[in-house]
Amino acid sequence: MFQASIKKSLTDDFVHSSHYIQNAQELKESGSITIVGSGQSAAEIFYDLLADQDRFGYELSLFTRSAGFFQMEEGKLGLEMFSPEYVEYFHELEYSKRKEALPLLGSIRNGIQVKTLKNIYDLLYHRSIGNKHSPAHIQAMSELDQVKQIDAKTYELNFNQWQDESNFSHKSEKIILATGYQPKLPNWFEQFKDEIVWESEKEFGVELDGRLQFKQPRDAQIFALSDVVHAHGTGATNLALAVQRNQRIINYVTGKETYPISRGNTFQHFK
Repeated sequence: MFQASIKKSLTDDFVHSSHYIQNAQELKESGSITIVGSGQSAAEIFYDLLADQDRFGYELSLFTRSAGFFQMEEGKLGLEMFSPEYVEYFHELEYSKRKEALPLLGSIRNGIQVKTLKNIYDLLYHRSIGNKHSPAHIQAMSELDQVKQIDAKTYELNFNQWQDESNFSHKSEKIILATGYQPKLPNWFEQFKDEIVWESEKEFGVELDGRLQFKQPRDAQIFALSDVVHAHGTGATNLALAVQRNQRIINYVTGKETYPISRGNTFQHFK
C-alpha cells in the first residue's frame, strides 16, 4: 500500500483502477499516462491504452515494484485450489498453518492471465516493427517513493529500483493506480470488537459459512464476504466462488441445504 506521504500528493489526475472506465476518455486525451501495478487489472488497462495509443498519441508507461510481470497459474489441476473441497480443507487448518500456506499459493492468487500477457506482447511486437522506439515503457522492480507536481499538468514520480538500489524519476500527466484494495472495517463494527474472536491483531475468526466467530453464542450473526483470506485461502477473493459463498450463507439462514454445495469435481485430494 502507498506511503502516507504519497497519498497526500494524490489529486484528480490520479485514478484508481476501479474508476478507469468512467475516466478512460479524459485519460486518453492527455499527453502521457503512467500505470502503477502488476496484476490483471493493470495489464488489462495497459492493453486497452496500448490499443488506442496510435489514435490519441499519448506516451504510455507501466511500472511495478514486483519482481516482474508474471502469469497467473491457470493449469486445470492448479485451479482445483478454488474448489469447495480445498476451501474446506484450508479452513480446517490451524491459523499458523494457514498463514504459512498463503505465500505458497501466490501464483494461484496473483499474476496476469496468459492470454492477456500474450495479447500485450503481440501488440507491442507488431507496433514495434519498423520503429526505433518501443511504443511503451515497461519496468518492474520499481517502487514508487514520492510524487511531486512540477506544473499545472505534469507530475514527477520518483521510483526506487530495489534490486540494483538505484533511483530514477519519471514524468507523467495522468497516473493510474492499479495497486489493489485495502480492507477497512466500518465504524459501526467497533461496538463488537471485544465480543469477537480474533486470530491476530487485525484478523477476526470466521466460520466456513462466513459467520464471524463470537466469544459467546448469539442469535444475530454477522457475515463477512471480504477480508477473509486468512480463513478461506484462495477462495476468499475468487469471483467465481461468490455463488458458493452465498450458498453457504443462505443454507445457514434457512437452516437446511437450500442450495447444495457441489463437491466431487476434483481429481486430487488435500488430506
